[in-house]
Amino acid sequence: MSKTLRTLAILSALGLAVPAGAADDPQVVTLRAAIEGALARSPGVAAAQAARDESAAGARLAGDAFHPVASVVATPGYSSGLPVFVAGQVPAAAGIDLHQTLYDPSARADALAAEAAGVERSGDLEAARVETARAVIGLYARCRSDRAAGEAAARRVDAARELLRHAEARRKEGRETDLGVERASLDVARARQKALDAASDADLDLRELKLAIGIAPGREIVLSDDPARALPAKAADPDAVAAADPVLRAFEREAEILDAVRTARSHAVAPVVQAEAQYWRLSERYSKYYNSFKADDWSVGVAVALPVFSGGRVGEERARSESAWRRVQEQARERREALALRLARSEAAAARAESASALARRAQGVAEEALGAAEALAREGRGDADAPFQRAIELADALDAVAEAERAVAAARADSLAVAGGLIAALR
Repeated sequence: MSKTLRTLAILSALGLAVPAGAADDPQVVTLRAAIEGALARSPGVAAAQAARDESAAGARLAGDAFHPVASVVATPGYSSGLPVFVAGQVPAAAGIDLHQTLYDPSARADALAAEAAGVERSGDLEAARVETARAVIGLYARCRSDRAAGEAAARRVDAARELLRHAEARRKEGRETDLGVERASLDVARARQKALDAASDADLDLRELKLAIGIAPGREIVLSDDPARALPAKAADPDAVAAADPVLRAFEREAEILDAVRTARSHAVAPVVQAEAQYWRLSERYSKYYNSFKADDWSVGVAVALPVFSGGRVGEERARSESAWRRVQEQARERREALALRLARSEAAAARAESASALARRAQGVAEEALGAAEALAREGRGDADAPFQRAIELADALDAVAEAERAVAAARADSLAVAGGLIAALR
């Protein structure tokens, strides 16, 4: 098999950037499209969204405790004497009951606590979105580096085969030992193994990317963007990072709400005020028991209840709200300190990745020049006949290093933008 055909075979296995005519209508996938697809179908994001919606509904439900409640009631029944309450209501053909809580510190505290839980879930959702975007950027960059690894593997196999052919020719001339030929054969086997490993890794990475962004496994795709260039590299202000972090904002807002909760529960004795209005259509057969009887009965009243003994409930609720407030305060402090450390680490990692990328590209340039010089000498009949193929293997190693360095740059920039809170916005 020729070098061109072997290269096409490996690239086809990688599913990346096959030349025109080698694949049927491949789908171009930009980095932005990959992130949007991953966010739309991520189970983690969907679960966080559902948890936020659940908490928001719980907060609204807790707040509904202060909204009026009306019921249409019918309690048909029979009494042999003076009518008494049946199932909690007077015997009546029909009735309307309107009830509203006007003041209840405990219910108000429950509503605030539910709102605090909803704020925390909102922070979790934003964190899940950022983590999903960061993960798919790393996967996208890895798939592109797999392409470079496949190309380098094809170069390495071709060069190792030529070295083996030269070794076998020298052995026939008596200028090479069997051990030398065996070493060259082992180098070919190792190069083939690296090519198989590269193709296997590329296939698995590509499957994972297609699954993450919602593309059919058999569909050919082309990854058109270079993540290391598509993502901006910029320093972040620590204060701006803290202000933009969704988790820290959620903790701070939750702490404010829980502070209001513990204030609401701090009263030793607090009344509960409720208003109620009722209308009943009573049966005429009960009129004989009353001096003044009206079939249409209505009443309006306000009840004020002052609890004097709660069985320890008030104290435990107060202790729980105090502990919840302290917990969130410490979580906010921990998050703020972790953000500062993570920002420093991400900036250092980005600087190291940029430096490694520059060195890898320099090494690639040196390897290309060395290969060109070796090929020039070979054309003139001078130098070692094996030198061009040895230099080709060195160039393949340099290409591998460049691809890995570019992947590291993309991952470092994505992590830095994720810490700064601008990862998703950077690609809009």
